[in-house]
Amino acid sequence: GIIDNNLFSQFLIDWADHLRMKSKHEVVSMDGKTLRGNAQKQAGLDGLHLLNAWSVENGICIGHIEVGTKTNEITAILKLIKMLDLEGCIITTDALNTQKTTASAVIEAKGDYVLPVKGNHKDLLEDVKLLFGNSEQNNYRGFDADQFESKNDDHGRVEHRLYSVLDADDLPVAMEWEGMKSVGRVIRRRTYGE
Repeated sequence: GIIDNNLFSQFLIDWADHLRMKSKHEVVSMDGKTLRGNAQKQAGLDGLHLLNAWSVENGICIGHIEVGTKTNEITAILKLIKMLDLEGCIITTDALNTQKTTASAVIEAKGDYVLPVKGNHKDLLEDVKLLFGNSEQNNYRGFDADQFESKNDDHGRVEHRLYSVLDADDLPVAMEWEGMKSVGRVIRRRTYGE
């Protein structure tokens, strides 16, 4: 095209950084989106896939990178992290980007992370479940733990959430994840009103 994509992307990042009111512990959510409106199905072209960094507090995209057809979000997120000023920020992603390389890149950028553990890391998921099972069995005695409960009543639906956090020192595999300090769990229970 007429405009260099990388140069334009850096311009947008600099502009968003100027607008951004950066605070300590700012939450930056990184997630991929496919822009299907620009897909050309007849030509066999899929929509443009972008990985975005969203500042939750500021309500703006502070950066994005194209995820090319010969790459994926797991490699693209490492580039995006390097492009942004994330010092003191808390980075969140979806389960796809729960990777040791992502954790290391965030720590290198002087940030922190909250990464969901799902089926893509079966061994880690089983270890976390086992840790929470053991802690509950012992009524959390001998564990550095914290809990918080919330209740939301909205549109005839009541949602109870129990948040539990344990020190990662009790999880042997934590040493493989740079910067892992704690593991958390959310138990949701929904009931529907009459």
